[in-house]
Amino acid sequence: MTFQEELIQLLKAEVQMLKDLLKLSLEKTDVIANNDVNSLTNITRKEEILVEKVVDLENDRVKVLDSWGIPIDTPISDVIKKLSENENTEQLEKHKEELQTVMDDLRVRNEENAKLLQSNLDWVDFNINLIASAETPTPYGQGNEKNEGNKIFDRKV
Repeated sequence: MTFQEELIQLLKAEVQMLKDLLKLSLEKTDVIANNDVNSLTNITRKEEILVEKVVDLENDRVKVLDSWGIPIDTPISDVIKKLSENENTEQLEKHKEELQTVMDDLRVRNEENAKLLQSNLDWVDFNINLIASAETPTPYGQGNEKNEGNKIFDRKV
C-alpha cells in the first residue's frame, strides 16, 4: 500500500468517527434541552468510546507519517503539497477538506451544548439560591420573635 493510500484510509476512518461524534452531539443538544440526565450519561459514554477510537486513528496517522520519514508534526496541507509534485492528490485533498468541515461542525455544536449546560446549571443555582433565601414559618407558632434560623438552608455552612 502506498503512503497516499494509507493516509486516505486513515482520513476516511477519522472522518467517519467524527461524523458519528457529531451525530451524538446533535442528540445531546436535544437531551440537554429536555433535561434528560440518564440519556445524557449514555451519550457521554458513547462519546468517550468514539473519542478513544479517534485518538487511536490519530496515533496510527502519526505512525504512518513516521514510517514514511515525514515529521509527525507536519500539517496534512504540507503533506499534500509535497505529494502533489509527484501524484494526483485530489482524493486526499477532498478527505482533508471533509475532515476540516466535520471538525468545525463538531466544535460549533460542542460550544452550543456547553452553553446549554451552563444555562441549565445557572438555572439550578438560581433555584437553590431562591429556596435558600425563603423563610419558613415558625414551627411552633411563637408569635413575634424573629428567628434567623428558620431558613431551609443555612448560608453560614
